[in-house]
Amino acid sequence: MSWAAGFVDAVSWVVLYHVYTSHMTGNTASLALNSASHEWQQAWHHGWVIIPFFAGLLYSAATTKAARRHGFHSSFAFALLTELLLLSAFVVLGCYWLR
Repeated sequence: MSWAAGFVDAVSWVVLYHVYTSHMTGNTASLALNSASHEWQQAWHHGWVIIPFFAGLLYSAATTKAARRHGFHSSFAFALLTELLLLSAFVVLGCYWLR
């Protein structure tokens, strides 16, 4: 999984104009640096992706807890399936958009 996260981060860094997508430490550090330098446009560029990241954390926690509550054996499968679907949509839409 760490290889997949690193791969996604490297590809998104190139494709999405230097924004990290899987590891938020780079975005958080860039947000802090740009905010301290009063470069608000760059701060927003790195800061906005933290919002959907936290939304994903909340979604994953909620689906995992709901699956456990309903007795599913693999409670994390719903979060991973959602991630797979979203990454697939990103690839398909990205290929369409780059044409």
